[in-house]
Amino acid sequence: MSKSYDSNTFIFVDLQNNIDKCLCNVCVNINDMNNKIINFKESLIRIKKKKKQTPVQVELPFEENEPFTGVDIDTNESGTYIGEYKEGLRHGKGTWTHPDGRKFVGEFKNGDISKGTLTYQNGDQFTGQWINGEQIGFAEYINGHGDILRGYKKDYILIGNATILFSNGDKYVGELDDESFLTGHGEYTFANGEKYIGQLIKGIWHGNGSYHYDDGELYVGEYKEGLRHGKGTLTFPDGRKFVGEFLHDDVHYAHLYHNDELIVSGLWVDDGVFVDEPDIPF
Repeated sequence: MSKSYDSNTFIFVDLQNNIDKCLCNVCVNINDMNNKIINFKESLIRIKKKKKQTPVQVELPFEENEPFTGVDIDTNESGTYIGEYKEGLRHGKGTWTHPDGRKFVGEFKNGDISKGTLTYQNGDQFTGQWINGEQIGFAEYINGHGDILRGYKKDYILIGNATILFSNGDKYVGELDDESFLTGHGEYTFANGEKYIGQLIKGIWHGNGSYHYDDGELYVGEYKEGLRHGKGTLTFPDGRKFVGEFLHDDVHYAHLYHNDELIVSGLWVDDGVFVDEPDIPF
């Protein structure tokens, strides 16, 4: 016997099939969404892992083994240096302090001091320039007493002409020897205005020279070991004038003039006391 179906049965079956298809599509969509979610989580994990494994790199301004250029502080057995460097060497403005108290402030060149002021532990100061570690050229030296010496220096020695300003007001302009003594021809001016112009040896009047006194007197003649000694002329402001021989700083045998008129000739003692009128051999 064959089965018979009414129209309601077909409608039900068809509805059931449609429901099954819808449910099947929903499951497919859910599975697809789950897969996408899983893939998204795995991507996040990979990104996080990648960030943790990638180091942050900072490019340095120079290679690790490249000589330093810039400003730095360096302390070692030779002292402390604060200043500029160029390619690993002290170069430019800087300050160097030695353990013994010496201090240099100025310019450095290729690792050496070049131009500036060197102050010693006793207060003396030298301002000038150095070439290959040697003091050379025009320089100014100030000692602990406040005396100022200006001149040309070579290998730590002042040579040639120099100017010295003493702390007591005296002034010297002239030659120096290789030991920095006043030697040669020079002009020494005292604080009171008196002045010696002439030859010196080791800071002492010796040879031909002239001396201007503060009261107006003028001596022109020979000196020996700082004293008027030998032939010379001593002129006074009132017109008197001794012309002759001087001995140990005093008038000895001399002519006395007044306003160019001869008054007397003879032997003198105690710098101006007439004694006798012997024949004078000049």
